[in-house]
Amino acid sequence: MEEAQIAAENGIALEISSRSGHCLTNGHVVQIARQAGAKLVLNTDTHTPGDMIDQGMACLVAAGAGLNEEEIHVVTVVNPQALVQRALSRYAKWA
Repeated sequence: MEEAQIAAENGIALEISSRSGHCLTNGHVVQIARQAGAKLVLNTDTHTPGDMIDQGMACLVAAGAGLNEEEIHVVTVVNPQALVQRALSRYAKWA
């Protein structure tokens, strides 16, 4: 909980993972993130090409973690796009 609260305070998203084995704790991660007010993002934690997933599978993983339709959209579209924009804006400052 303490780490999730620190993440929330610093705008860091916690990961819901689609990776085999890692995904077994997704429900716990979602519960802790909700309590701490932390953002969530769905990620593949890809190590091999077989770890890649499409949007449909991402939605299934998010639903399996206990998210509703609106939350699924946020963790699979809204929050990832925000992370990319944040990275691009930081990169632009260095370029």
